[in-house]
Amino acid sequence: RTYNVRSQDGNDASPQTLATGLVSTGFTGITPYKGVSTFVVTAVNSNGESVASKPVSVDLQQAAAVQRMHSMH
Repeated sequence: RTYNVRSQDGNDASPQTLATGLVSTGFTGITPYKGVSTFVVTAVNSNGESVASKPVSVDLQQAAAVQRMHSMH
């Protein structure tokens, strides 16, 4: 099984594929910017791609600051 990550910025924006073929549920390849992004994940196996997960909204700039703070310890 692999995973795909998509984002949707704004109410009318089309989802943009950020990554495909991920083999774990961790993904850190997002460049922080000011604002909130909404992400969905799908799983892919021999039967095809699943429906998208429930959307999750993240303030990427705040998340990056927290990650930097934790990596300093």
